[in-house]
Amino acid sequence: MEEFVVRVFKGGKVTVPKRLRDLFEVEDGDYVRLALVEVLKKSESGDWVRIRIES
Repeated sequence: MEEFVVRVFKGGKVTVPKRLRDLFEVEDGDYVRLALVEVLKKSESGDWVRIRIES
């Protein structure tokens, strides 16, 4: 399993890294199944807060 971190853009869009798109031959219009493992947010103090998603 490949694990990577992406930023969520307006409308909830995320980008699959190019090396993985190339490796798995993912093309525009393809569907990709993703699993949400963890959410990283900045706190008011500027520190990163990790919210682990339990399955």
